[in-house]
Amino acid sequence: MPQLNYQDLNAQLREAARLGDCHKIRLLVMGGANVDDRDEDGWTAFNIATAAGHSEAATTLLAARQLSYIRQLGVDAQDFYENDNRKVRKAA
Repeated sequence: MPQLNYQDLNAQLREAARLGDCHKIRLLVMGGANVDDRDEDGWTAFNIATAAGHSEAATTLLAARQLSYIRQLGVDAQDFYENDNRKVRKAA
């Protein structure tokens, strides 16, 4: 089984953001790409998507970042959204 190279995934995520490819963004994030990773100029995929005018891609990246944050808190995403974020506010 080949080892995952997260730097490659992160570079592919930034390229998908540049192209505005929301489907590929979702696949890469589910595959382990880091939405907060920065390129050599300090740009995240979100920065790249917004600079390229891809608002849907930027929104997809924000949603992926929020989901990652929710998981870090140990909160179930469905509970988070169904209960209007109250459980997260109590946990924090």
